[in-house]
Amino acid sequence: MNFSNSRPPRDPREQRGPRGPFCQSCGMPMLRPEKFGTEASGEASRDYCCFCYKEGAFTEPSITKEQMLQKVTRIMVQRRGMPEEKAESMANNIVPRLKRWTNN
Repeated sequence: MNFSNSRPPRDPREQRGPRGPFCQSCGMPMLRPEKFGTEASGEASRDYCCFCYKEGAFTEPSITKEQMLQKVTRIMVQRRGMPEEKAESMANNIVPRLKRWTNN
């Protein structure tokens, strides 16, 4: 058998896909301590990012899931240079599954 064209096995430590944890409101990866929101006690939130959650409360308490979908799509297009159709598809696959929106 000729294995000259086969790839070596992947290192199991090799990162595949986006890294987390993720904000359970907008889906943003929280990779650095300053990206975590804060609880009323000043402690880091385990679930929400600094843009969605501060001092134990949502920064936009009345935002709807549909509005969050539009906001996340807009951010991915503007800041990541992603095509709008792809950004909208990703947002629709991620946001509705997040903790904040699963009961809505």
